[in-house]
Amino acid sequence: MESGSFVTGPGGRRLLIGGSQAGTYLWDPAVLAGPNYPNQVGKNNYGGAREYVTADFDGDGVDEVVNLNFDDTGHDLMAQSLGGRYQVSNNALTQVTVNTLT
Repeated sequence: MESGSFVTGPGGRRLLIGGSQAGTYLWDPAVLAGPNYPNQVGKNNYGGAREYVTADFDGDGVDEVVNLNFDDTGHDLMAQSLGGRYQVSNNALTQVTVNTLT
């Protein structure tokens, strides 16, 4: 997981969301208590869902998730400007996906 936060699911259910290069995952917050980590309660599999923003965009009380893939090229260009290099073989297309929690 690259990032995580809480979102509001259907019926006001509080969920933990995590973004990674392979997708976005949802868990019941009880997963934080450990030590056994249950499977996710929901997920999407997108090549590049590491960055995301959540909000109730349509006003129905349930958060939507907007996924963005990570800007590897931008990080590489910044590292080059400082005399270094950030080389990653990920050349996935830039994409934006919007998901509704149901």
